Amino acid sequence: MVKKSSTELDEKDFEDLISDSEISKDYNLKLEEFIVLFFGFSPDNKIKGRTRFQKLIYLLNNRFNIFNKLKYFRYYYGPFSRVLESAVDNLKIFDYINEEIIYLDIHQTKYQINRKLSNKGLELFKNLKNELTNNQIGAIKEMINYLENENYYTKKLSYILEIVYKMAGYKK
Repeated sequence: MVKKSSTELDEKDFEDLISDSEISKDYNLKLEEFIVLFFGFSPDNKIKGRTRFQKLIYLLNNRFNIFNKLKYFRYYYGPFSRVLESAVDNLKIFDYINEEIIYLDIHQTKYQINRKLSNKGLELFKNLKNELTNNQIGAIKEMINYLENENYYTKKLSYILEIVYKMAGYKK
């Protein structure tokens, strides 16, 4: 069997990819589906920074136990999940998520990668939302409200990292 490059994948291949992803038995969602819903219910359908995205999902997983099998390992800025990053990569390959690079200094050595649902991603979000039960929608909105109430979407990343480090048992 000849393996296709990531740019040659089609919609059927995408279905095959998500069928092997971690599934939350409580929410009955595949990881990629949850990510699309997470972005769709988030303010402006956008997350500022890859690190923030990883930490927000870590916080949700820690509080709500969404994906039991989502494994994290120690990384530069705290817990990091390769499975989570691969799921986002899958969504980018099929144009459900767009990335925008924002340079934070004049030399363009420091940058932030913001992620947002594309038009195709917004359509998928609407379709997924229509398939959810009221309980599932309520559970996801509860998670988003938790992040909003704690101001995790807007607080400095250093503050979020401090919280995540404590949760993960990391020492400074």
